[in-house]
Amino acid sequence: MVDDSATETRLGWFLQIWLGLMVVSGLWVGYRIGMQIEDLVSHADPRWQTDLQWALPSLLAAAVFQALGACLLLLRFRIGVFVVVLAALAALVINIMIGVAFFNWALPLVLLVVLLVLVRGRWHALR
Repeated sequence: MVDDSATETRLGWFLQIWLGLMVVSGLWVGYRIGMQIEDLVSHADPRWQTDLQWALPSLLAAAVFQALGACLLLLRFRIGVFVVVLAALAALVINIMIGVAFFNWALPLVLLVVLLVLVRGRWHALR
């Protein structure tokens, strides 16, 4: 017979894989945005003096916070859910403000909904 107390504290393999992918994707997006910032600054690109001057560093911070929130969830801290949601909402607002295409900010919202559905079933395993 399976011990129910041991299975109640597990996150589940699908949620762990999903969170691992969120950590990797958050760090990759942060890296790519950092490289874009470096490129704009090093070439004295005039586009840097527009909204990109505040938007790209803000999106970089949101990507890092998303990775941090996913790490907190992997460590079974409930605060990770709120960090991920806050980062996603901040990125959404920034993307809408700078006029990013609908598909580029709608897909991450779908992925956030998938995360919330997965976490909802394992909320009892988080502290």
